[in-house]
Amino acid sequence: MAFIRGIGVVTAAGPGLEDFRRALGSGEAPSRPEGFMVDLKKADKSDLKNLRRADKLSKLSVLAAKGALRDASSAFEGEGVEAGVILCTALGPHPTTFRFLDDIIQYGDGAVSPTTFSNSVHNAAASYIAAECGIKGPTLTVTQFFHSFHEGLALALSWLREARVPRVLLGAVDVHGEVLEYAASRMLGLSGEGVLRPLVFNAAKGQAKHLPGEGAAFFLLESSPEGAYCGIGVETGFSVAPSSAEGSLLLLDSDGLIKDETAYLGLIPEGGVVSSYAHCYGSIMTGSAFNAAAGAIMLKEGRIFPALWPEVNPHGLRVAGSDGQPPRQIEVLRMNCTGRRGLIRLSSL
Repeated sequence: MAFIRGIGVVTAAGPGLEDFRRALGSGEAPSRPEGFMVDLKKADKSDLKNLRRADKLSKLSVLAAKGALRDASSAFEGEGVEAGVILCTALGPHPTTFRFLDDIIQYGDGAVSPTTFSNSVHNAAASYIAAECGIKGPTLTVTQFFHSFHEGLALALSWLREARVPRVLLGAVDVHGEVLEYAASRMLGLSGEGVLRPLVFNAAKGQAKHLPGEGAAFFLLESSPEGAYCGIGVETGFSVAPSSAEGSLLLLDSDGLIKDETAYLGLIPEGGVVSSYAHCYGSIMTGSAFNAAAGAIMLKEGRIFPALWPEVNPHGLRVAGSDGQPPRQIEVLRMNCTGRRGLIRLSSL
């Protein structure tokens, strides 16, 4: 287990952690028919002054990474701090990659932009983070669709356990693009009302409803619990199951990205309290990181963000906020299309 020392989040709600916190606590879900797209014009220009040639994926990554360092009250930026950087992404800079391929078709191999090519490399965003934050240490990018953040977290825990680095800056980031929009529209249904209702659980009979999302969530992890939000651990596999312990809250990544989400129902412990905060960031394969950020905030502040749509509860679930009791443990569960599970465990200090 490691401990979350700082959190940085960039979502459609705004470019910072406070924007995310306000969205979680508002109890409302504004209609977003176009999806949860991030407006970088709202970001602090000083954070992006050296990133004029970077693509959106890299800019989101740097903003969230700097946010996590600042949240930890660290004077790390530009100081040559020793740390590891692990960036997790489901699809990487795919809009930039497709733009690079389009340029090859249109202009030929010898006339494509070297800037576009450099940004199309999956590890570019992690390199920007290390350069902008003055981090000296190992830098890796992890990709595994739905469970990239879980595998990156497992690696971060290993680095800390083996004392390879004193801290790890771990984050998840993904962006939306035209090709993804096309693929999702062909395979999944778009929520016409512009809102997500994650606890309804999409069934296979053409009921899948999603709203595309993008953003970045970063965590500064350390081995010491001093000043931390909470403890964090992870488990993956086909037999992983949530805890049935009293005082545990289960956050489900049921955001419409798999056709049949009813499998989640069989994994909810009897009488278990559940929620999901996908209505704050949209349908995104790395959504577990954002749910984990929400969980860490709740544990640190001793509060619970109520689940939306309590009146839309066709399965009679016990949703968060019904008893007002703050959780002692929070778990985040993500399933992929084959039934493999990823479970993030957050525990109060």
